[in-house]
Amino acid sequence: PDAQGHFEGVEVTVSAEVAGRLERFEVVEGARLAKGAKVGQIDATMAMLQRDESLAQRGATARRGDQAIAQAGAVEAQFVIAERELARIRRLYAAEAATAQQLERAEGEVRVLDEQLRAARSAARVVREEGTGADARLAQLDEQIRRSQIMNPTAGTVLSSFVEAGEFVQ
Repeated sequence: PDAQGHFEGVEVTVSAEVAGRLERFEVVEGARLAKGAKVGQIDATMAMLQRDESLAQRGATARRGDQAIAQAGAVEAQFVIAERELARIRRLYAAEAATAQQLERAEGEVRVLDEQLRAARSAARVVREEGTGADARLAQLDEQIRRSQIMNPTAGTVLSSFVEAGEFVQ
């Protein structure tokens, strides 16, 4: 022999990022793995079902948002008409061609529609915020599903394996 020495390597333990039943684990001792190779899969069925549920809820929220916007538009149109009617009745009242009761009724209708318009716009904002919360929940579930894949963090050779497919991992 021409040379002597020691070989040193860095040991990396590849482990799951989420707990669950190991559905698939494709690691053989002595095999060379590339960086980023998918070596296993943890059961993500519950997260996928929750994601489907959240998608359905997000769709329902979007439809409620459309309804809230349409409702606000309808009330706004009524409000504009009521304001015009109030202006007309004020002119008539000033010319003594309308009664005080007609003026009060028109003013009351404008006040009621103004409050309804504020409530409809507020409802539309609430639905928009619910949509933002649903988007965040979907992002969490997507991340949980992503983390259920076991990826090799670095290129190297498998020295030993401590689990088998079907086992529960932490």
